[in-house]
Amino acid sequence: MRKTALLTAVSLAASLIVAPMAHAGDNGNGFYNVALGPGSDETSVTLTWDQKSGVVTGVDITSDDTADASSTYEGIFTTPNMPSNRSLQTYQHRKAVVRNLVPGKTYTYRIGSNVAGWSEPMTFTAGSGSTSWSFSATGAPNTLVDDATWASTATAATAGHPELLVVTGNATSDMSSNLERDTFTASPALQNVPTAIGIHSGDKGGETGWHFQLPGGLKNHAAFIFNNVGFINVSDTDAAGAATLIRNEAARLKPSTDWLVLYGMNSMSKELRQAASEAGIDLVLAGGDYYYSRSHLLTADAATKAEDNVLYKKDQGTLFVSLNSASNSNFAQPAGASEDLAKTSQDGTPDYTTVKVSPEELTITTRDVATGAVIDKVTLSQKDPIKPAPIASETATPTTQNPAPTTTKPTPTKEPAPTTSKKPTPTTAKPTTSKKPTPTTAKPTTSKKPTPTTSKKPTPTTAKPTSTKEPAPTTSKKPTPTTEEQAPTPSLKPGTTVETVIPGNATVLDDTVVNPTGTITGEVLDAAGAKVTGALVSVDKQGKVTVTLPKDAKAGDYTVQLTDGGANVGDPITVTVNAPEPSMRPGTTVEKITPGKATVLDDTVVNPTDSITGEVLDAAGTKVTGATVNVDKQGKVTVTLPKDAKAGDYTVQLTDGGTNIGDPIAVTVEKTTPKPKPGNDTDGSSDGSSAENMVWVGVGGFFGMIAVAGLLGWLIGNVLGHARPYLAQAGIYI
Repeated sequence: MRKTALLTAVSLAASLIVAPMAHAGDNGNGFYNVALGPGSDETSVTLTWDQKSGVVTGVDITSDDTADASSTYEGIFTTPNMPSNRSLQTYQHRKAVVRNLVPGKTYTYRIGSNVAGWSEPMTFTAGSGSTSWSFSATGAPNTLVDDATWASTATAATAGHPELLVVTGNATSDMSSNLERDTFTASPALQNVPTAIGIHSGDKGGETGWHFQLPGGLKNHAAFIFNNVGFINVSDTDAAGAATLIRNEAARLKPSTDWLVLYGMNSMSKELRQAASEAGIDLVLAGGDYYYSRSHLLTADAATKAEDNVLYKKDQGTLFVSLNSASNSNFAQPAGASEDLAKTSQDGTPDYTTVKVSPEELTITTRDVATGAVIDKVTLSQKDPIKPAPIASETATPTTQNPAPTTTKPTPTKEPAPTTSKKPTPTTAKPTTSKKPTPTTAKPTTSKKPTPTTSKKPTPTTAKPTSTKEPAPTTSKKPTPTTEEQAPTPSLKPGTTVETVIPGNATVLDDTVVNPTGTITGEVLDAAGAKVTGALVSVDKQGKVTVTLPKDAKAGDYTVQLTDGGANVGDPITVTVNAPEPSMRPGTTVEKITPGKATVLDDTVVNPTDSITGEVLDAAGTKVTGATVNVDKQGKVTVTLPKDAKAGDYTVQLTDGGTNIGDPIAVTVEKTTPKPKPGNDTDGSSDGSSAENMVWVGVGGFFGMIAVAGLLGWLIGNVLGHARPYLAQAGIYI
C-alpha cells in the first residue's frame, strides 16, 4: 500500500512539472499570455500573464534579477494548452503595475524570479508625454473564430509605431475563456505596445477586468490619461449607469487633457449620444456594429455636417466612429440610411484606424488591413477661427449696413443742385420783373451761370453741415439699446434627478444654468445649513454645473446654491452622498491556512459594514461546507476551514448585499507530511494514534520481560553448572 501511494504521488508530481508544449501565447520558461496595458497615465504600465509555477513572481525591468514590480495572485484555472493539444494544463493568473517610467524611454522587461526562472525579454516604449502623437484602434477581435487574421490586424495597426493601441472590446467572452485570451495575446504587439482592452459585450461581473488589468485597478470601467488625451471605457450593459460614469470621469479628466475619447462595444444609441454630448466627449470609437460608419458632429438633438471632411467642434458635439471587425469573424451590413451618419462602409475585410493627435486637431484615418487603402479620413478641429469666410461675412454685413445711411445722406447733398435750382428760380423770377432787358435774352446763359454758381456755393455748404450733424445723434442712439439688450439674467434649469456625489470626485449635475456668466459662484451646505469647507462649485460656458465635495464628506443630503453678484441663481440644488461602499485592499501574499484553525488574512476591507458575508470555494468552484468567513469593524478578514479540508488552492469571496467586494482572495492549504506508521503495517490498518502505540508498547514490554528473564536464567544456570564441582567439594550439593 505504501509503495503504491508513493508511486502515485511521484506520477502526479511528474505530471504537474512536465513542460507544456509551446503554444500561441508562449513567452518562454513557463510564462504565457503576457499583455502590456496602459497605466493611469503615460508614466506607468500594467501587465498580466499566466504561469505554470506557483512561485511568487514579478517584473524585472532593469535586468538585475530583482522584481521591480511584484505580482498579485488572481487565481488558478485549468484549460487545454492549445486547440491541437487537448490535455488539461493548470495555470496561475497574475498581474503587476510598473510605475515611475520616464516618458519616451524604451524599456526591456521580463517576468519571473530567480526561483521560477525568467521569461524571454520583451520591449516597450513609455508614452512620450507629448501633445502631438498618434494611437491606433481596432474593432472586436473575436479570436476564437479567427485568431490568424487578428494577428495580422494587430501587426498592421502597430506598424506605424503608435504609442497606444485601443481595442474596443470582445478580446475575451467571459471569465472562463482562457483559451481566447491565449489566442488574443499571440501577437507580439500585445507585449510591445500598451494596449487598452475594452470591456466585452454583456460583461456584468468584471470578467474583462479579471482577464486583463484595467487602468487604475478598476473592474467594470476604465479611465486613464495618455499624453494629452483622456480615455474612458464603459460596459454596454447599463445605459443609465454608463451615463453617470461618463459624466463623472469626463469631469475628472478634462482639466488635464486636450481631448476626451470614449471607446467600447456600445452602439450609437440615443442615451449614449446624449451622455457623450453632455460630458463633452470629443470622439467615440465603437465596435459593436461590426461595420464602418462615421457620424456628423452630434449633440443630443442636432447634427452638424462636415465641410471637406473637417468638423469644427466649437466645444459642442461628438464624433462617432464605428469600427469594422478586426478579424474575419463577423461582418454586418450597415443599417438603413440615417441623417446622423456621414458615411458607412462594409468591404468584408478587417480594418484598423489611426488617430493623429495635436492640441488642436484629431485626424482619424481608417485603412484596409490587407491593402492599406484608405477607407475614410476625417479631421476634428478645435480651431474656432478655422471658418473665416462665414464669420467675416456675418460681421461685414452689419458694418456695411451702418455706413449705408451715411453714404446715402451725402447723396442728397449732391442733389441740392436741383433743390438750389428751385431757390434761384424765385430769384430769377424776381429779376424777371426787371425783364425789361428782354432784348438781351439772347444771353440768358450768362444770367443762368451766375445763378447756379452763387446758389451752389452757399447752399451745399449750409446743407452739408446740416446733413452731417443729423446722422451723428442717429448713430449714437442705436448702440444704446443694443448694449442694454445684451445683459440677460442667468437662471437655473432644474434637472430631473438628485445627483449622487462621490466625495473627492468631480460630479457634473443635470441641472444647468441658462445665460451663464463668468461671475457665477456657488457654495455647498450640509443638512444643518453649514457651509462645507473645501467644496468646489463651478459653472462652465455651456452652463454645466460641476460639484466636488472633500474626500471626508459624510453620507447625507447637501444643497448647492449658485449666486451671481450676490443674487441667487435659482433654488438650491439637492445632491446626496451615499455611505462609501466597501472595497478590498489586496494583500501581498497568498495566505496558508491550517484546517480547523482561524487565520487572519493580510487582505483587508475598506469601509466595512456589518452585512458583509463570505464563502470559501475549492479549486473546482464548489462551496466548502463548514468554512467560515468573518470581517471585523477594522476590516480584518478571518477564515476558518473545516478540519478535513484537503490540501490545495481555495478562494474566498466577500459579498455585501449580494454584491461582490473585490476579487476572490486566494488562500492555500499545504499538503501535510503523514505521520510514520509501524513498519509491519503493510495494509494501512494502523493509524499511528497514541492509544494504539501504548498497546504495542505494552505487548513489547511483556515479551521483553520474558526475554530478559530467560537470559538471566541461562546465565545463572551456566554459572551454577560450572560451580557444582567446587560446591560438592565443599559439601554443597545442588
